[in-house]
Amino acid sequence: VNRDRKGDPDGRTPIEVTDPDRQRAALQWVIDHSFHDEAFDLTPELILHMTVDKWSDQSPGDRSDPTWPVHSRVMGVQASVLTMIMNPTTLTRVYDNELRTPSSEDALTVPELMTTVFDAVYTELDSDLDGHTFTDREPMISSLRRNLQSAMADRLIGLATDSGRMPQPVRTVAAWHLRRLGEKLDPVIEKSDTGQIDQYTLAHLADLQDRVQKAMNRLYVESM
Repeated sequence: VNRDRKGDPDGRTPIEVTDPDRQRAALQWVIDHSFHDEAFDLTPELILHMTVDKWSDQSPGDRSDPTWPVHSRVMGVQASVLTMIMNPTTLTRVYDNELRTPSSEDALTVPELMTTVFDAVYTELDSDLDGHTFTDREPMISSLRRNLQSAMADRLIGLATDSGRMPQPVRTVAAWHLRRLGEKLDPVIEKSDTGQIDQYTLAHLADLQDRVQKAMNRLYVESM
């Protein structure tokens, strides 16, 4: 947003779209530093040393649970990132920017944004088991990533079923990604009989599958 006045030398337009390459770079940076387990660099040894302050000059100290809630804290970071990217205001702005930019020029689009985030969140669904057997101690999808994938499904369902604030094209793109998710889940879950997938992951994928099916059924009923 520029606040140049009419008649100012070299006056800029009130609204100026950020360079799409900068937008893509910023999006990728956020993904790289919040979506992957490696970004947090958490090890069992480190987590064992993460606790509350047990000493205070002004009080007896913190008497809350001394264990650090690792899953909820990491999920808080990831959920905040998803909300900042996948909220109605941001997506509507990206969608409107497409019209603010001549069609002959490059622009970050809603489909590109959603696809980039979707592919980064559900990477494991494209992996080949390749004879590997996962266990509950070494799961196919880590606990942090399962939480992230569940939160992403929440965002997609919310966007696809939001008939009030979201532009219709944004809703349909979100619904399309829900269909993509369902299509990716089915073949992975079908491999459950092989015994190669751990129970944590299977329960997680089955939950995602149920939620996607219910959301798609709701969209079908609303369209009638």
